[in-house]
Amino acid sequence: MTSLTAPTAAPGAAQEAACEAEPPAARLARYGRRLAVLLGLPAVLAAVWWIVSERAENFFFPPLSDILSAFGPTWFDGRIAADLLPSLGRLAAGYLLAVALGVALGVLIGTWPSLRAFAEPVLEFFRAIPPPVMVPILMLFLGIDTLMKVVVIVSGAVWPVLLNTVEGVRGIDRPLRDTARVYRAR
Repeated sequence: MTSLTAPTAAPGAAQEAACEAEPPAARLARYGRRLAVLLGLPAVLAAVWWIVSERAENFFFPPLSDILSAFGPTWFDGRIAADLLPSLGRLAAGYLLAVALGVALGVLIGTWPSLRAFAEPVLEFFRAIPPPVMVPILMLFLGIDTLMKVVVIVSGAVWPVLLNTVEGVRGIDRPLRDTARVYRAR
């Protein structure tokens, strides 16, 4: 069946053309309205919370002014250096170690099919174990220290890197691999 209507442009083409023809002042006003709508609801909710909780005396629902006055001393008087920075350091160390380990093992396993056939069942078994389940076992063997925390991060982050690297290396075309071998690129 044929259509009797004339072909139309892409759905967003007319809108893009209108935006290009729009003067900068009108475009700025449109973005200003969008920003006001985007930030308006949180501002209204915060104002309502402030007004409603101003005379609250409940320990579990303190006034917003008390929360904001306690926020600065709680977080910025040494708490960032004592709590946040070491956690970010452990996260970075664990992730970098997982990337290094995952890429190195992934290239090896993806390159040799016999190694992949041997290692795949073991990898699939360990991949299925959630990292939080490993915490008590790792605490038993490694203690409650930075090493245990980094090992838990590595055990959670290594699997996506390792398995995607294996599949990426396996997915290299045979002619491309042969060409690299001819040119001695490894």
